[in-house]
Amino acid sequence: MYLPQYHRNNMSLALRLLKTRNRSAYEAMAHTILGITLSPLDKQWQRLELARYARFSKPRKPLLIFIGPPRSGTTLLAQAAVAVSNSAYFNNLTSIFPRSPIEANAKLRRLLKSPEKNFRFYYGKTTGLNGFNDGLYLWDRWLGNDRRAVPAEIKKTSAVEMNRFFAAYEAFYDKPVICKINRLDCCANLVAEALAGAKFVCLQRAPVNLANSLYRAREDIMGNLNIPYGTDFRRYVKGNTSDPIKDVAAQVRFHYQTACRQRELIGPDRFRFVRYEDFCRNPRETMKALLTWGLDAKHPGFELENLPDRFRISKSAGTDSPNIRFLTRELADESKFYASGDVMPGGGCNC
Repeated sequence: MYLPQYHRNNMSLALRLLKTRNRSAYEAMAHTILGITLSPLDKQWQRLELARYARFSKPRKPLLIFIGPPRSGTTLLAQAAVAVSNSAYFNNLTSIFPRSPIEANAKLRRLLKSPEKNFRFYYGKTTGLNGFNDGLYLWDRWLGNDRRAVPAEIKKTSAVEMNRFFAAYEAFYDKPVICKINRLDCCANLVAEALAGAKFVCLQRAPVNLANSLYRAREDIMGNLNIPYGTDFRRYVKGNTSDPIKDVAAQVRFHYQTACRQRELIGPDRFRFVRYEDFCRNPRETMKALLTWGLDAKHPGFELENLPDRFRISKSAGTDSPNIRFLTRELADESKFYASGDVMPGGGCNC
């Protein structure tokens, strides 16, 4: 629950994170230690937490879920949505109390400061107890503990529990909920069926840049170029374990294909694409259109001034190396889709 289950050696991961000298990485480790230490209190509060869920059945307010391949920019997009809208979200305190996230926020709210609006993070990890968190440990309740697998179904009992949780969460804050979970990139249709009021925004990043970022994540987080970061796509399509560059190209292709499939299954009324690079160039325009569609068309207005005029576009593919040339050729079809897709504002895609 607190430590990544897909790592055989969490100590080596901790050492790599220490070498980054990154505040977000350091705080993520501190939150893990706090969670393990305070686990008995979390278990004690769990009874009160479950009592909250029992009072609700289904959420009444809009629920906006950001999805997309890992390393596509979903954390930045979700942070921006939180910054400009009056919405609830999962904060880092919930990662310390994964069994009792609402109860912990109720009892410890005095410790929480306004989230920092610096839009900094490290592989999805942000700073501060009130900083944005993807809540993987919460989704484990309904999708299963194997985060590298694509669940085949969500059981009816899990669907009921999911509805009660989000209903209790929105009621506690009296706000619509925004969340981000990359894992739904491959199975959002299951959640769409369980949560009738949920809408999904799928972020797409230029394929070559995405491939390079996923390649780097294998080094930074997995500690092994032959181990994919995120969903273990080789369980579902053929990869190339002997060549990490060819393998990461197959990984990007898998995510593009599954995203298109999700859009087909869910439909454009509840599923939209956003291009990472377009969002970075004009975050205010994208966010205004996106939130009006996803939260409430009659919303009184968004605090768009909380966003900069533009974000720096992170480009991993900045050099004309043999790897870049190979990826450009290998991902040509995905690049055509990326360039021609009908995305926000406007919605849908040309799948």
